Amino acid sequence: MTGLILLGVVVAFASIWYVCIIFTEQPVKQKLTQPMHWLLTINTCFVVGLILYFVLMRKSGLGYIFFEILLVLGVIWILTLYPLLIWIAVDFARRTGRSAKRWGWGAALGMYLLVFWDQIPTCLLHHYYCATEAGVWIYKTPEQWKAENPGVAETLTWKDRSDEYRNGTQICFVLNERFHWVMTGNKIPIFPVRVPIETVVDVKTGEIVAKLIKVDSGYPGSDWHIRNALIGCDICSPDSTKFAESLTQFTQLGRHVK
Repeated sequence: MTGLILLGVVVAFASIWYVCIIFTEQPVKQKLTQPMHWLLTINTCFVVGLILYFVLMRKSGLGYIFFEILLVLGVIWILTLYPLLIWIAVDFARRTGRSAKRWGWGAALGMYLLVFWDQIPTCLLHHYYCATEAGVWIYKTPEQWKAENPGVAETLTWKDRSDEYRNGTQICFVLNERFHWVMTGNKIPIFPVRVPIETVVDVKTGEIVAKLIKVDSGYPGSDWHIRNALIGCDICSPDSTKFAESLTQFTQLGRHVK
């Protein structure tokens, strides 16, 4: 929100400055290149449209139609902002004897990183943790556990919907009297990368009999946020069905109750 407010202030001041230059015939007007005129003109139209909407049209019968027009202006402003800024950089480089290709690519990269600074690091971290940490470990099968604890499985009870409780940052589900399904979140600082860990734990001995580590990335609830929706990779959960099978087997030890 702070970033949007700051951007709005910059855009508004740029429009005011451009209008003053146009109507007062200041010398700096002659120094503005064609791409800069295009950019500032589109910028000014968008700002004027915003002002008209909030001051005159928002509560009128034409407010809805004007808002749609304003959205179109906003899309045009966004779509033309990047190419015009690259054009400005290239034009400046040519007029000053610099490398137009270098300045153009530099401007494109700079604007990309200005908006999507976390996209590449998020993707790299996602694949790194997927390759080094994600996986499934079955330390003990139900048959092995029953062999080590004869007669205990027959005393256990389970139901279709497990009871849930929290233990600090952990979410726990009671599978039966001996086994709990524990889910632990683990977020990587700065970037939207998460490495959740799921375990099946014998609560009497504290022994972990099965463990699943997944890797997830991206911003939650980003479907309607264009920038956030483009950041992150598909969830990495190798052999998750193997963990699910083990979880079901440990859940269904003993007698089913309603």
